[in-house]
Amino acid sequence: MNQKKVEIYAFQGNRRLASSDQPLIATGHVGLSVDGNKIYGFGPIITKDMDLADMYNKVRNREAVPGQLTDDTELFEKVARGFYNKPKRKKLELYNLTVLVETQIYLNILEEIKNMGIGSLYRLPKEDVPFPPNIYNCATFWGKCGVNLPHENGFLEDYISAMIEKCVTKVNK
Repeated sequence: MNQKKVEIYAFQGNRRLASSDQPLIATGHVGLSVDGNKIYGFGPIITKDMDLADMYNKVRNREAVPGQLTDDTELFEKVARGFYNKPKRKKLELYNLTVLVETQIYLNILEEIKNMGIGSLYRLPKEDVPFPPNIYNCATFWGKCGVNLPHENGFLEDYISAMIEKCVTKVNK
């Protein structure tokens, strides 16, 4: 068996640290790296001509919207450096979990990165409601490729707790 290493990165959000230009600080985010350099995360497609208030309402109301992968390396690096942390606020902590995947799963991941996840839909998780086919959030997206996810409900609190149980590394830069 020829296995490859991939790395899952995740942080739980804190609304009290968020800014309008970086909503993922409020919600938290999950990304995956195949090379230890670039970290790709799945989220809704947002274009400059969109009504952002309408898009955020759709996401908050847990409607499925077109999704895509983006290179979120800079965001994860800033979280690791404590860029968004503020005094007297709960700090964001970045976790890293190395996962071994079979060659075919690795190839599936590379194909998704090449296609930037286009064709998949994004939705926030709903309590006790599984994701329908082809609908994901950042925490569940890589499962479509066959990655054994730490937790499958899409809620970052559960996801990160499961990562911690698997002996993750806290990332600090």
